[in-house]
Amino acid sequence: MLNDLWIDLVTTATLGTERRAPAWPQPAGQLGALLSQVGPADREGALLSAAAIVSLYRRAARLPQPSDTPALPAADQDDLPACPPGALQHLAALLDGAQRGLLPEWLAALAQSGRRVPAAYLPALLELGCGQPALHAQIVPVLGARGRWLATQNPAWSYAAPAGRSSLPRADDRAALAGAWETGARPARLALLLELRTRAPQIARELLAASWATERADDRAAYVAALEHNLSDDDEPLLEAALDDRSKEVRRAAALLLARLPHSRLVGRMCVRAQPLLAFVAERPRAFGVRRSRAPQLVVTLPAACDAAMQRDGIVPQLPGHRQKLGERAWWLIQILSAIPPAIWSEQWQVAPATLIGIAAHGEWRQALLEGWQAAALNARDAGWAEALLRHGQSTADLISVLPAERQDALLIEILRGDCTPLHKHPVLDMLRKTEHRWSAALTRAVLRATHRHMRSWNDSYDYQLRGALTDEFARRMPPELLPEIMASWPDEPAVRERWQGVIDKLLITVQFRHDMLRALG
Repeated sequence: MLNDLWIDLVTTATLGTERRAPAWPQPAGQLGALLSQVGPADREGALLSAAAIVSLYRRAARLPQPSDTPALPAADQDDLPACPPGALQHLAALLDGAQRGLLPEWLAALAQSGRRVPAAYLPALLELGCGQPALHAQIVPVLGARGRWLATQNPAWSYAAPAGRSSLPRADDRAALAGAWETGARPARLALLLELRTRAPQIARELLAASWATERADDRAAYVAALEHNLSDDDEPLLEAALDDRSKEVRRAAALLLARLPHSRLVGRMCVRAQPLLAFVAERPRAFGVRRSRAPQLVVTLPAACDAAMQRDGIVPQLPGHRQKLGERAWWLIQILSAIPPAIWSEQWQVAPATLIGIAAHGEWRQALLEGWQAAALNARDAGWAEALLRHGQSTADLISVLPAERQDALLIEILRGDCTPLHKHPVLDMLRKTEHRWSAALTRAVLRATHRHMRSWNDSYDYQLRGALTDEFARRMPPELLPEIMASWPDEPAVRERWQGVIDKLLITVQFRHDMLRALG
């Protein structure tokens, strides 16, 4: 009845009141009583009045149908005090996108103060965490009881739900887990797999193994890569079996994870392959004072072929397009070395990593040796080898993450004491950009001194990488308590200020924001 009445009004409006006089059925009840009061003398006014009455009725005058769904349990009383009111302006700016990269620091400071995010900001924060798994560890401690309760109401927020109240099945409910795995799409399955890797890794492996034969190749590769979370020796049988997969991507993903397990069979096979390829020849003394001593050297024999067993273990036989100058056999050697913990070589030959790296750097196959050892140090998280490679100066900056924060600072300060100008072309810039901790005051001052030297002595329009680092990574790593010192230390030369003032201002805005937001949190 109501829809017919609305359609009749729309039709009259479309045709025009001159061609069709307003006339409509009179429904019973309050709606009919209101429509009966509309006078027909003013056709246009009557039509508009009736339309207003019916439109409002359609939007607000019907009660919702009763639901059989039981009411949700009420949230517990919050167990943490809310963050100070003065800090809310910073949280709102962070959630809206301004200085979004500083949100982890704000959340960590809030957790350290023993406070929680206010209720009004919980949905936006939980939703943001859906697309940024790296934030999960910072979000959960600051939710409070209401936030944890809210996380149970939306499956997408289950990462923050308390144990036992997650929307995902319980680890002891095998039937529910199997049903969720069988019916879920890849995102839901990955969420289930990652949660089980923390709660019950054995069940995660069982679910994956049960459906392995029916999965698509790209799905299998994604699920294998997810095993990186909480990787252990117990995962080796499943990963070893994945080396026989028909998909190259699956085999490669499994081999990469097995290389991170120092006691895996794959690492053992790589060691067997590498032994005849590398030999350390120690220094030879003089013979009867006639011949000069011979310096130590590494004798390298390149692999003769890349057989099927090597390819099964993840060694790619074809050179990538951008590595054509390297040579196939050197490419195979790099891949073999990358899967072997580098400490094996220093222990086997009783030679320090720095000495071996220095010898390799002067040999014919220095690129293959150094590149293979770099990848191996990353896989094994070997801090001694990582530092020795970084000191050599030609290694990937990713190795800096292997070192503890204190050793990172000490190494970077030592490098910055030398001549790092131009800074945008020096390897230390990439190392600084890869750091993730708050710098010490000593490192901050060393970075500022090197930056000032660069500003005064180098005029290069291509130093955009340094400019980006200053306004992004550097501004987030400098301790905000040094704000007065950071503000006062920039060169005053007009030419320098003209080129760098915008970068300096942007850096200071970020450091000032960090200073203010941390002070507001107390």
